Parts: sequence; structure tokens; C-alpha cells
Amino acid sequence: MLSMIYGTVFLTVWSFFRASGGALILSMSLPLLSFMFFSMSSSPVMFCDGFFLLDYLSVLMVVMSFFVIMSSLVSSCKDLYFSEKVLQKNALKLLSFGFEGAVLTVFTCCVGVFCSKNIFCFYLFFELSLLPTLWLILSWGSNPERLQAGVAMMLYTVCGSIPLLMVLISSYLLTGTGEFLSMKLGFQGGLKDYGDYAFIVWVVMVMGFFIKLPVFLFHSWLPQAHVEAPLAGSMILAGVLLKLGAFGAMRFFWVLGSWKISAVYYFFLVIALYGGVLTSIFCLCQSDVKALIAYSSIGHMGVCLAGVMSSSNVGWAGAVCLLFAHGLCSPMLFSMAGSMYQWSHSQSISLNKGLLLVFPSFALCWMVGCSLNMGFPPSLNFVGEVLLVCSSLHIFSWFSVLLGSMCFLAGVYCLYLYVSVCHGSLSNITQP
Repeated sequence: MLSMIYGTVFLTVWSFFRASGGALILSMSLPLLSFMFFSMSSSPVMFCDGFFLLDYLSVLMVVMSFFVIMSSLVSSCKDLYFSEKVLQKNALKLLSFGFEGAVLTVFTCCVGVFCSKNIFCFYLFFELSLLPTLWLILSWGSNPERLQAGVAMMLYTVCGSIPLLMVLISSYLLTGTGEFLSMKLGFQGGLKDYGDYAFIVWVVMVMGFFIKLPVFLFHSWLPQAHVEAPLAGSMILAGVLLKLGAFGAMRFFWVLGSWKISAVYYFFLVIALYGGVLTSIFCLCQSDVKALIAYSSIGHMGVCLAGVMSSSNVGWAGAVCLLFAHGLCSPMLFSMAGSMYQWSHSQSISLNKGLLLVFPSFALCWMVGCSLNMGFPPSLNFVGEVLLVCSSLHIFSWFSVLLGSMCFLAGVYCLYLYVSVCHGSLSNITQP
């Protein structure tokens, strides 16, 4: 996959600038891990035992998570150094958890989500992933507003998590099982035979995952969290944690069905697509680099959700392609934005200009990242977007107009980001 190759090359080159030889060896080991996973078995289900299940979708998400977590550690040398100094001085006992411990705990929780075959095991890891992420934002964020960002993220998540837990418990009592496959057999033919209760279950589950994605109208916590989070926190949020919502939606849509005959189904679909268009327009109005990348993630997740809700093989294939590609491209952009912040001490686009004059090789990395994010052919983003446009025709032909508009706007704001950062006169406060 072209995005994986570009991401690996980027990590290999970037490790020369950001870390020691150990980081270079680590970045070169990433493709070896992915090939090891994909050659394990030719069966759709590679491993199934106890509470855990490993299929092709799980493997793809785990490999993507490994890429993101390791690249976030490679890119966060400053935060790692700060963590070591604090531990040596023992200035604050709570920080004994450590920066590396928080990042690796997030990775453990995400692997637990991707490999769970029980709904309660899934829910446990799904919610536990919030705590180390919140710790990263509150402990290593640089601005006082990080407290407000952490509270907003917590409130949004709790508002979706408690109703989700209630319907999971009621579904377990109704079907007598907590495993995805057994629950699907219990709900054979969809939940429509269970009347209004089934519809409430479907809506509550969908809302819980929409907040985690997030979909437009539930998105206000994400840009603020990205702006206030440290570099590793932003990379993990965009590359891994947003995918938990999409993965959960895919798992439970497979179990419950899509309810295409419902007006609420089309309402959610329109919100996802129309909201994606609006957030793409918001990207053109941003003056903060991290906020622009964060809003672009909301648009991409809306497109993925449309593919998942199409309940077609083409739509699901396009959603998986775009999820994996976005999981590599967005952390790459955040990593480069974090590097510019260390030079200029500002995240403003207007204060980070003229990069091509002083650092041409870094400007090349920006060109690659923006090209992948806009879906430049033959990248995996492009393949996913084409498949998603085709799947939208299966639902309603006008939806393809919204998707086409989003693809066009993605190209516009990616070009705007690249031109603003790499061209123009050099800012006076830039310190390359």
C-alpha cells in the first residue's frame, strides 16, 4: 500500500532529524511487523480464543496503531526528555506514570478494542483509552486552556458512553450472550422484530460511536483537544482514537444492521456528509495549523461513516482504505506541525512561512503529506475516496455530489496549507 510505503519512508528520513540511531532501526522495523501480521494465515479469522478475536480488519487496525504509536514516540523527544527530568527530580508523584507509560497504555487499550470479541471487553477497553489520553493532554499540554479541552472531551465521551453501556447490558439480557457473532445470530434478520426497543438500541449505539469519531454536531471537543494536546497526543488522537469510533460502528452495524428504511438513518447520513463539507470549508478559515488538520480529520471520518452506513461491500472497502490511509497521513502532518512549533514557538500559519527557503527537504515532506491527505492518485486515500463515491450512488445519487464536493475541498485546503507553510517570505520569529 502506497500510504504505508510513504509513511515508512517518512519515518526513516525524519528519524535522522528528530532522534538517534535507535529511532532509525525502529522505523525500519515497522514494515517487517506488518508483513509478519499479514502472512500469519489465509483464514478470515486468524485467532479466536476466550475474549479476543483477530481477523483481517483487526490486524489492519493493530498494524496502523503500531505505526502511529511508534512514530509518536520518535517525534516526541522533547516530551520524553521532560518526563525523565521530572522523574529524576521526583517533583510530582503523579508524573511517575510517565510519558511513555501513557502512550503505551493507549496502545494497549486500542489493541484490546480491535481484538475483542465480547461486547463488554470491547466497551472496557473503549472507555479506558480515554484516561491516558486525558492524562497526556492535562500533563503535557502547554497552555492553560488544556483544562477546558480535557473537560470538554470527558463530558462528550461520558454523555455517549453511559447510554451505550445501558443498551449493551439490555442487549446481553435480551440475547443471552455477549459475543458479537452469537449476538448477530440472536438478532438474525436485524432488530426490526423487536419493535421500538430495537430502534432505540440502534440509535443509542450509533450516537455513542458518533461522538468518538466524531461526526459533525458532536465534534466541538476535537479541534480544541488537538490544539491543546502535546505532539504525541495529537498524533494518537488523529491516528488511532478516532478509528475506535469507526471500528465500533463497523462491528455493531454488522451485528444490528443499518436500518435503511428509517428516516433517522438518512438523517445521520446527511449530517455526516453535509457536516464533512462544512468542516472542509472551516479548514480554509483556520489560522492554526493543528486546528486545520483537526477539522480535516472530521471531514474524513464523515466520509468513512457514509461508507460504513452504506452496508455494501464497496462502501466498507472504501471506508477501511480511507481509515488506514488517514491513520498514517494525519499523524504525519501533526508531526511536521509539531516540528515547526519548536522552531517558531507558534502554531499560527502566518508565522510559519517560507519553509522552502531554509529547509527544502522538510518542505518535500510537507508536499508528500499534503498530497496523500488530499487523495492524490495512486495513493490509498484516492482508492478509498473512489470506492466511497461509488457506494454513495448505491444509496442515493445526490450523495455523490456531497462526496465530490468534499474531495474537491480537501484538495483546496491541502494546497492552501502547503503553499502557506512552504512558500512566501520567511517570518522574523522563525528559528530553523
